[in-house]
Amino acid sequence: MTDKKLEGWGLILILVSFGWQFLEVNLTDLSNEVDKYQLHEKVDDLYMIIADAYSNSEFNNSQVRSSVDFETINRNWKYWKGLKREKESLVGQLKWTFYLKSLLFIIGSIFLIIPKFRAIKE
Repeated sequence: MTDKKLEGWGLILILVSFGWQFLEVNLTDLSNEVDKYQLHEKVDDLYMIIADAYSNSEFNNSQVRSSVDFETINRNWKYWKGLKREKESLVGQLKWTFYLKSLLFIIGSIFLIIPKFRAIKE
């Protein structure tokens, strides 16, 4: 393979690994956003349950009353074990793609370096 072709393939491999990194970062960011959303949803549900219990207690001296649809909250509640299981496939994909992406970057870098050493020999 000529030096120019080797450099060209090296640049392509590095570019692919860089684009792959962008995709992985976006997937990780989206996954973190989903986690935060679900956490905030749970905190809101807990607040509503506590507000309902307090507003209907003898300690509430105000006119404010709260009513919560506990059945819906209970039906939609996701336990951590279930949430973690949902993310296992994404985590597994990110693990093996990390190694593949790293391999592409290393091979691409080597393809760029080899012609430089050949030029020094000549």
